[in-house]
Amino acid sequence: MQKADEYGGYMYEERNLGRAMRVVVLMAASALPTCSIVALYYINSPVWRLVFIVLFSLVFAAALGFFTDARRVEVFAASATLAGVQVVFVGTAFGNGNGISSG
Repeated sequence: MQKADEYGGYMYEERNLGRAMRVVVLMAASALPTCSIVALYYINSPVWRLVFIVLFSLVFAAALGFFTDARRVEVFAASATLAGVQVVFVGTAFGNGNGISSG
């Protein structure tokens, strides 16, 4: 980091910014699927669970499209996989009556 007298701010090296961005992206990549499962655990209404599955899939796809160089087919496959994991979680945890109680 260097003081930029001309602009009154600071200048950062591209290498350091790249490292910082990789850390932020990795944290977000780990947090998005985890947050979706935690949120689905606490939502009691089946309709709202489906709505949140769609919303989390959209946010996940947008994050992949924005932060990576993935092709559309790769973003689609990853988003479909996340939605599949969420549906399996909801189906096994709440669907058979023997899983997690919501009360």
